Amino acid sequence: MISICVPTRGRPEIFKRFSDSIFDTASNPDNVEIVSYHDNDDDSPYEYKGNHVKIFADRYRTKISGMINDCAKVAKGDIYMYANDDLVWYTKGWDEIVQKTFDESDDKIIYVFPNDQWYRSSWAQCGWVHKNWIDAVGYFMPPYFSSMYWDGWINDIGEQVNRMVFLREVVVKHLVVQDDKVHEEYLVKCKEDKNKELLNLPEMVEERRNDAQKLQKFINDFNNRA
Repeated sequence: MISICVPTRGRPEIFKRFSDSIFDTASNPDNVEIVSYHDNDDDSPYEYKGNHVKIFADRYRTKISGMINDCAKVAKGDIYMYANDDLVWYTKGWDEIVQKTFDESDDKIIYVFPNDQWYRSSWAQCGWVHKNWIDAVGYFMPPYFSSMYWDGWINDIGEQVNRMVFLREVVVKHLVVQDDKVHEEYLVKCKEDKNKELLNLPEMVEERRNDAQKLQKFINDFNNRA
């Protein structure tokens, strides 16, 4: 199963577009689930489609990267994706392409990402990893980032182990909703928490280096057993 982990807040219509696009384009929707994270003060009238697990915070405004980790903890899949709620899937059969890509990898230590027509083909704004990746590193996302820049973390690790896989044919557009209160709140929070500066702190650079070494050890150990 492919599990898509997504925090959302106060965006029921955007979230519905997100969910509809996932299940409407999947070849095997029963093999896809969405795990959504909601703040405990968010009473928006959400509509849920397909396989869906809802998490409600027991505290107000957890860091978003921590929300993604909480989603992953209850996810049933062996392939995990982190996503924003303003993504829209366009490619029919995207799930079969993603599954096939992981099936063709022996150790599954790859960071697979779609064509979002926004970033470079060497950089992912969102993407999929296998359970093996999470088990090797010990978490899905670093739990430090309140609203932005966690993608820089996982991209850096994927580049260090040379395991970035770009799926040009899988189009998942990031429509980047910028004209609502939620986006404005997170921009302020990102600036207050200095997320960009946090990403580049020497101790954080070293932590990512250690994560890459953990992945490389998994790869080496797997090859030695083969």
